[in-house]
Amino acid sequence: MATGAFPFWVAVSPDGRSVYVTSIQDDTVSQYDVGAGGALLPKSPATVAAGAAPDGLAVSPDGGSAYVDNGNNDSVSQYDVGPRGALSPKSPATVPAGADPVGVTVSPDGQSVYVANFFDGSLSQYDVGPRRALSPKSPATVVTGGTPQQVAVTPAQVPASKEQCKNGGWRSFPQFKNEGLCIAFVNRGP
Repeated sequence: MATGAFPFWVAVSPDGRSVYVTSIQDDTVSQYDVGAGGALLPKSPATVAAGAAPDGLAVSPDGGSAYVDNGNNDSVSQYDVGPRGALSPKSPATVPAGADPVGVTVSPDGQSVYVANFFDGSLSQYDVGPRRALSPKSPATVVTGGTPQQVAVTPAQVPASKEQCKNGGWRSFPQFKNEGLCIAFVNRGP
């Protein structure tokens, strides 16, 4: 299956029906449907434009957005994912990042996006706002040191024991499959 020039990064949609490949030399993202037996078939259009030298790509957990870091123009391209998985640019199509962004990830809750900036040793951080468009957090970047290349975000931890429950109390509900539950107590009026 043909891709753009110098394919670099591959991402799969959460539902497994779409595959996206960044191509550094022609500044595109190739997009494919996953057919029978896992065979890739080009979507229409087969590619979408990205910024200069796109490498990393991340799809939001709900499958509704995709984000691509563009190393040669210090930006992040942002896309809506259509009903059949095709990418279309959001408005604005890009947001600024640090120097040479090389790794992008979306938080497990889909509310934040983080980008490693290789040349300035920083991490750009964004809120996912209305229409899932990115806006810089405050501060817009944090120093990491060195030359960061990737970002990982751990999923939220669900308390599994009384000792881990910090926001209220632990109650056991034996009639349910999970034996305990961390609950917050709320005072009600008279």
